[in-house]
Amino acid sequence: MSDIYFDKVIQIGRLYLDYIFYEFESEPILFSCVDDEKKLYLCLCSEIRYGQKWVITECELSTLKALIDEKMDIASAFLLKNEIIIIDMDLQGKESSYVIKSEEIDRLNLPKEGMYIKDNKESARNYLWSKECRRLLEKIEVEIDMTQELNDVIKSYTSIINNKIDVIYENIGIYTAFLSNVINKQVDELGGTLEQSAVIEQEYSIETKEKYVEVIDSVELSNDDDGFLQAA
Repeated sequence: MSDIYFDKVIQIGRLYLDYIFYEFESEPILFSCVDDEKKLYLCLCSEIRYGQKWVITECELSTLKALIDEKMDIASAFLLKNEIIIIDMDLQGKESSYVIKSEEIDRLNLPKEGMYIKDNKESARNYLWSKECRRLLEKIEVEIDMTQELNDVIKSYTSIINNKIDVIYENIGIYTAFLSNVINKQVDELGGTLEQSAVIEQEYSIETKEKYVEVIDSVELSNDDDGFLQAA
């Protein structure tokens, strides 16, 4: 923001020089200012001989555009609002400001009717364009400022996720205990099956051996022995 051009203006406070339309001997004559809230004001230096006097009025971008496009003269732009601010500065540099009704202003303090902004049109239009873009960006920022909404959504989802995690941990404990029991049971059952299998195999081996012995014994005591003896 530019340096302070007016300080302690009634109803406004500080005003910062924003753009110069006309100047005389490096002194701004017709220019614009902004306050701390970035409101736009149109300013006119109407007296420079015995001290200085300025006429100030709040200015909309639509008014500024009409001025630059020569659809409104300078005097009409200052008379749009119901009130006008006058700033006086004496030869000692002391400033004072006061408010008057627009219909009460001395018309000698304003340009003649039909006087338009004609010089530096390209620069003035660039200035207007920059103001319009800035205003548009401010509106967009306000429209898309969803910080609080996003924080609320994040908090909501965070709470849901935390609850889900707690449930998952609880279920993991339950599932772990369940699987442990199942595994232990399966191991016990498998161990029992293996033991039974070993006993069965052992018994089968013993029974087979005994049967084999019995067969041999039977052969030795059979009638074949008589045949063998007869052959001898």
